[in-house]
Amino acid sequence: SDDFLVTETLADQESLRSIVDRQINVDLASPRDRQIAFFLADHLDAAGYLSASIDDAVQRLGETVGKVETVLAAIQRFEPSGIFARDLKECLRLQLIEKRWFDDVMARVMDHLALVADANLDRLAKACDISIDQAIHAVKKIRSLNPKPAQGFEVDVIESVTPDVILSNRSDGGWVIRLNADNLPRVLVNQTYRAQ
Repeated sequence: SDDFLVTETLADQESLRSIVDRQINVDLASPRDRQIAFFLADHLDAAGYLSASIDDAVQRLGETVGKVETVLAAIQRFEPSGIFARDLKECLRLQLIEKRWFDDVMARVMDHLALVADANLDRLAKACDISIDQAIHAVKKIRSLNPKPAQGFEVDVIESVTPDVILSNRSDGGWVIRLNADNLPRVLVNQTYRAQ
């Protein structure tokens, strides 16, 4: 029946995060590179863009800017094409490079994305010093790209974790261990039965 096919399709759909994690584990040999990549993957938004800055990663991981940028460049080659981009221009550029469509003409066109969006071919051709035919060809290619590379993938929802046990330092150097009351089940007692 149709219901079975829909259920089967949903069950077989793989999340974007599991696809990214698999690529990190296969393509990055260094454990440190994988750690940086997993941190960056934790900061992918629903469209597939990187929501953390390089500086965030540097501060949180204690790495150099160069190291984080090297890992970012490696994971920006992952599928789906355009993932881990920091903005629309970078997302489209990554896809153009992957398709081997990025050349000098396309680089000039990418500097005028507002004109591409408006489909103002005369102004685009003039601004980029290219022919109308080149402008048409470039706009068609850009419009064939996906500005939201994570679109169509199941997005994992990160659930917050609450601890079952809380450890605290005592003044004498020991530890106090207590159960987290927020995780314990709530029990309601009928006051009449309690009185009996």
